[in-house]
Amino acid sequence: MKAHQFFSIAIFLLLTIGGSSQTRLAIAGMTHDHVHGILNRMKDGDFKIVGIVEADKNRIADLAKRYDIAGIPVFDNLEQLISRTHPEGVCAFGSIADHLKVVEACAPAHIPVMVEKPLAANAMQAKRMDSLATKYNIPLLVNYETTWYPALHAAKDWIDAGKIGAIRRMVINMGHQGPKEIGCSQAFLEWLTDPVLNGGGAITDFGCYGTDIAAWLLPGEEPDQIIAVTKQFKPQIYPKVDDDATILLDFPSAEVILQASWNWPFGRKDVVIYGEKGTIWLDRTLEMKVKMGDGVVETINVDPLPTTENDPFRYFGEVIRDRIDPSGSLSSLEVNRRAMMWLAEAAEISRK
Repeated sequence: MKAHQFFSIAIFLLLTIGGSSQTRLAIAGMTHDHVHGILNRMKDGDFKIVGIVEADKNRIADLAKRYDIAGIPVFDNLEQLISRTHPEGVCAFGSIADHLKVVEACAPAHIPVMVEKPLAANAMQAKRMDSLATKYNIPLLVNYETTWYPALHAAKDWIDAGKIGAIRRMVINMGHQGPKEIGCSQAFLEWLTDPVLNGGGAITDFGCYGTDIAAWLLPGEEPDQIIAVTKQFKPQIYPKVDDDATILLDFPSAEVILQASWNWPFGRKDVVIYGEKGTIWLDRTLEMKVKMGDGVVETINVDPLPTTENDPFRYFGEVIRDRIDPSGSLSSLEVNRRAMMWLAEAAEISRK
């Protein structure tokens, strides 16, 4: 039995005897605007937030105006939170560079961690996180919005079944008009536009989706070369980081083109997968378009994901309780370790 499973089962038995089956989660950092996701989900009752770590008291006050968090204790650090509240899992919503600190605190305590995408701000941090998670045998998950797109999973089913043949090319378009333009909070912008705390600009913020998907759909493959080009179309808004990036991952069997931008005229997260026998287009909808060799475009309605696999916090709870094995998934450490190495190399190339 894994160490984290022993601790989780012990806590679970205590809570079950007490009449509660909620997963006890803690929040490490609240400056990432994706924190709204977990705060919006609290009312559903399948998990309980037992503690928060956030140094920015103004940020907590702002969020308290929208969410019922007044009764949740706030701690100065994770070590203090862990010793007093004994969470079953920790969700990180601070800067990307802070992810390492979260794992350094949680792993020795055998507490599973889920961070917001990407895994880390650079390769060195990613390797350290991987080493800690492996040493202490804890789940370390990475949450992406695209992980919960049913059409993406339907596409993988088609690919695994050989329906479009071997993948030869992917074009993955991710981004929006820009974080400031769409109204991201100042607390979020302060580190999102910092090359150290975020690891880059658009190349990190949206390039990571593509590396994650590529690592998932091309298991075991490594690119022969990586090419990256970044632009600053809006230096007056984002003076420290890129706001547009194109990454080419050149694999032995396929080419993957990632277009990550804070300059799209609209928000987009779409993927085109070209196989030997057919092509698949998909986005966040419940539709997948397929064009085979006969040239006919077919729109296929895909089924929603199972309830245990259509939401990051429910999924995390299932992993914590050892009811789902995340190995090989879009959230998994092994997929994200590879994805992060490619992304970090692309970011480094773009700075030369």
